[in-house]
Amino acid sequence: MAKKKAPGFVLEKDQKEIIDELTNEEAGIILKAIFEYETTREEPKLDKSLRIVFKQFKVKLDYYDGRYNEKCEQNRENIQNYWNKIKNTTEYDQIQSNTTATNKRKEKKIKENKNSVCSDNKIDSKNTPHTPTEIFDYCSTIFKNCVTDDLEKSCKKMFKHYESKKWEDVYDWKSKAELWVQDDIDSGKIKIIDTSRRLD
Repeated sequence: MAKKKAPGFVLEKDQKEIIDELTNEEAGIILKAIFEYETTREEPKLDKSLRIVFKQFKVKLDYYDGRYNEKCEQNRENIQNYWNKIKNTTEYDQIQSNTTATNKRKEKKIKENKNSVCSDNKIDSKNTPHTPTEIFDYCSTIFKNCVTDDLEKSCKKMFKHYESKKWEDVYDWKSKAELWVQDDIDSGKIKIIDTSRRLD
């Protein structure tokens, strides 16, 4: 794999001692030589004395550049290991979350799961009431203090309502019946017998 160029380079504090031995002009030449080397990876043409100085910087530049490439390689391996570890997960988990493909695949997956749940929970005719009386008989055991006529009327309405919809999305008709009756009690459609009264 081709080596990547580091986005920058490092100069160490102890290298200041080398710079301090140079004139301002020589220091400027060395600084330009460093930038040229880091950009082109070719050693600049310098006179003998400055070439010796530059090589002291070059050793460190090459060292840090090598460290940068090692880090890049390690990151690449870490990412590869990560994807290998989750390759058995769902398809959309392996795509960045901000992509359009992710959302479409998630929606598709959710739809598939929903269809699966619906197909697994399709209403069995044995688990739905066949007559209003079945609802009334059940509710009578739960709501014992209701006026019988009111309760019976409420159960008939419920049966008619859900029967017309073929009990779609009703997976527990008994719980649905309890909610239906309680709503009618709360709204005053079903009166409650006051059992606290005693005959003198």
